[in-house]
Amino acid sequence: MKNRNPLIAGIMSIMFLGLGQLYNGQLRKAIIFAFSIIPICFLIGFSGLLKCFKGLIISMFLVLGYIAFVLLDSVKWAYKQNDYELKKVNSIKYYVAFIVGWYILIFLLPFAVKSITGYETFEISTPSMEPSIKAGDRIMATVIKPQNLKIGDIITFTREDGQKYLSRAMGLPGQKIEIIDNKVSINDIAEKWEEIEKIELDEYHYQIFNSVLPSGRVIGTQKMLTYNNINIPEQEISNLKSMIIPKNQIYVIGDNRNNSMDSRMYGAISFDQIEKQVHYVWWSNDKSRIGKSLDE
Repeated sequence: MKNRNPLIAGIMSIMFLGLGQLYNGQLRKAIIFAFSIIPICFLIGFSGLLKCFKGLIISMFLVLGYIAFVLLDSVKWAYKQNDYELKKVNSIKYYVAFIVGWYILIFLLPFAVKSITGYETFEISTPSMEPSIKAGDRIMATVIKPQNLKIGDIITFTREDGQKYLSRAMGLPGQKIEIIDNKVSINDIAEKWEEIEKIELDEYHYQIFNSVLPSGRVIGTQKMLTYNNINIPEQEISNLKSMIIPKNQIYVIGDNRNNSMDSRMYGAISFDQIEKQVHYVWWSNDKSRIGKSLDE
């Protein structure tokens, strides 16, 4: 006879969901509690909660609430186990097998949820979308039908070189697009820039703007002014003669207008290259940016 220790049961449940139940001799319940995290994650994915930062927070509380429920259950049953007689499952081989199975589940679950629900997170390493998205930001994105995109939506796509890119949709199929001094004109209506602030970062000097798109949507843009106190010359990509966006293609431009590789270099991208729409920053080196919406 050996009574169950509620503290040990609780700690085991925190470390590996369901292990506290196994410690209490409840093998079936341990398996059920461990695997129940799978439908919970898929329900969160299919619910659409992850499309906004508040939904992400709600989802985190739902998962934490479930973990708390499993923990309390293990502690409660450990208290009830008076004169507990050790069972076959209370052996090292069962504990090790359960822990290994748990690690496999946790390793495979994110890939399964991502591929089936279409949600994916990325860490940004380049400045091409500054000031909207900065290097070090971690963003949340989900699958989008290209025909549902609107001017100003930020998307991810893969080009012929196999590399994944991030940029903003600035021209839809059939629209006329023109660029004059880095400002985009869509169907002869130009975006309007309002100067916000100048930023000095190391040897770089930037001008930040609020840009009002022809649709009325407001986005952030920036232009590099100087590098090592040397003025940045006018670039070829700063201007584009008017063109009509081909069918099933989208013209993309980075918010860092004279420091971005986008459609001005490689042309419009096709619908079948488009993968995700970006929604918000869920984590960042700059904590003030956490929760910043990117699809408004």
